[in-house]
Amino acid sequence: MGRKVSGSYKQFRRNFFKSKRTKTQYCYICGGKLLFGVHPPVELSATIDHIKPLSKGGKLKSLENIRLCCFKCNCDKGDNYG
Repeated sequence: MGRKVSGSYKQFRRNFFKSKRTKTQYCYICGGKLLFGVHPPVELSATIDHIKPLSKGGKLKSLENIRLCCFKCNCDKGDNYG
């Protein structure tokens, strides 16, 4: 079962994506051009990657702990640092 996401985190994500849509963005890991407005499991759909995984003490709503990456790379990374 997936983790329940609070309303304030949904708003945080929405604002983060909105701020990034103003220019072309690329996956931090593979360099592929990210697609906004499409949802996973599309490989190049934009997702939020937590640099320090939440399962290892990373902060949920910290701009210093997140970056954009594609769905494929985020899945491949799993809960590893990177």
